Amino acid sequence: MLAALNRLCTMKYSAVKGEVDIQGDLSDEILRKIAPTTNDVAVALVDLNVYQTRYQLLRLVEEGVVLRTGVSKGLPLHWWLISVGNNT
Repeated sequence: MLAALNRLCTMKYSAVKGEVDIQGDLSDEILRKIAPTTNDVAVALVDLNVYQTRYQLLRLVEEGVVLRTGVSKGLPLHWWLISVGNNT
């Protein structure tokens, strides 16, 4: 899961790299631009459905490995692998 999330975060961030700064605090607005959704991650994993993927990602948030956007009605959750920000 971490490898897939790393790849997705890197790809999505590279598309908007000149438009956003990830060196400071990452707001929900910035995360929605640079981070993949739960469905993006589930599609990349193939062997997990979207609900299983969300559960696993929430566990990674608890471990401090991943950031997620806040819950907002009608908007998908976006997930950011913290180590990606350290490598850019």
